[in-house]
Amino acid sequence: MESIKLVAEYVSHLPVVAKIAPALSNRRGVAALEYGLIASLIAVVIITAVSTLGDNMSLMFDEIAGKINTTIPE
Repeated sequence: MESIKLVAEYVSHLPVVAKIAPALSNRRGVAALEYGLIASLIAVVIITAVSTLGDNMSLMFDEIAGKINTTIPE
């Protein structure tokens, strides 16, 4: 139990925590941080989906272009 108190004391003096502490002291600040985390998670999901979809569409269009080129006589 004493080690947890020591770790909590150490973490509370870190510069990052010192900057976030005022926001965590009131509920509005906590809500803003939660919304920021949710927005960043949504952004990561969108970027991943668009990247995957873009790769798949590129492959599909390359395949279609290949089929068109083989069916059109020169």
